[in-house]
Amino acid sequence: IVHERADGRGGRDVRWNKVAAVREAMQNMEAGTGGAVMWMDADAVITNFDKAAHELLDQAAPAQDLLICRDLSVPREKPTCAPVCLNTGTFILRNTEWSRRFLDRWWQSANEHPDLAFGGSHEEAALARLYSTGWEGIRDKTNVFGATAFNSAPPFLADHPADQLVLHASGEPSAVRSLVFGHIAQSLSSPAGASS
Repeated sequence: IVHERADGRGGRDVRWNKVAAVREAMQNMEAGTGGAVMWMDADAVITNFDKAAHELLDQAAPAQDLLICRDLSVPREKPTCAPVCLNTGTFILRNTEWSRRFLDRWWQSANEHPDLAFGGSHEEAALARLYSTGWEGIRDKTNVFGATAFNSAPPFLADHPADQLVLHASGEPSAVRSLVFGHIAQSLSSPAGASS
C-alpha cells in the first residue's frame, strides 16, 4: 500500500498513520485468506531486488504473525526497548484475526496513554509496552529478525551491504535523505550498465 498523509489521524503524531494504514489494508483483505501487509516508512527503500520480501514469511514460524527487526539505533534506556528494541520503520503483518486484534490494541494504546500520541517515542513505545506485558501472546506471535534483515542498522548510509533488502535512513537529516533517495531513483531509472 502507498499511504500519503501529512496530518496525524485521531489527533496523534503523524507516525501513528502507519498503524491506521495497515489496519485499513487488513480491513480490505478477507480475514483468514492468507497474505500479509508490509509497512515501510517513507525514509525506507528496497535496495536489493534479487530478494523477495515474502521470503521472510517462510523464515518465520507459521504462528508468528508479526515480523519486525531489532532496532540498534536507540539507547537501551529509551522506552522503545522493553525487553528488546523494535524498529517499526519496516514490519510485516500476516492477515490473521490475531493481527487485526493486535492493530486495534496497538492503536487503542495511545488513547490509554496520551503521552504516546505525541510523546518522543510514539508508536514504537506503545508496541514496546504491548511486547513487554506479553499482550495476547505477542512474544510467541512475533519473529524479531536481526536489525538488517529488512531494515538498517546505524550508521545507516555507511557500509550498506549490496545484498541488504532495505535501506532505512531513520534519523538522517532531510538533506541526506534527499541526496541518497535521489541517487537511488536515478540509478533505478538509468539503463543497465550506464554509470551515474
